Amino acid sequence: MKKIGIALKALAVLAAAGIGFAGCSTADDKPLDLLEPGYIISSQGQFDIAYTETDVATGTVEFTFSADNNKWGDAYKVENGILEFGVCADTSWLTKYTGATALTVGGGFANCTQGADDNNKATGLEAGKKYVITVRGTADTISVKIDEAD
Repeated sequence: MKKIGIALKALAVLAAAGIGFAGCSTADDKPLDLLEPGYIISSQGQFDIAYTETDVATGTVEFTFSADNNKWGDAYKVENGILEFGVCADTSWLTKYTGATALTVGGGFANCTQGADDNNKATGLEAGKKYVITVRGTADTISVKIDEAD
């Protein structure tokens, strides 16, 4: 009888553990799925993110950096080659991934944080040139990079 009680307790523990794990993220989860359709909202305007899926979810936005397109009223930043932006679930800015403050053109990926106070910030942009912002999502991280367009 004691062995049956121990076995039942073990089954109860395993069942509880299975229920507990049901809400956890797995390697198949992609944070970008939560952002779709997804937008880059910036001083250069609002852009839809075009997604592709490989081993990680990836989205891109291509735009021409322009001192004439200054949606946030920060003309001095635009004139000095600075772009600030957020990766957002919708156009309301409520679900935003920000905080990658040291981006440089061609400098690789930097991690974002949901709701970080500081916008993502890229430096070294030139008016009239085309750039691509790439957003990458893994099971637990959203990251961004900026490159010159081909």
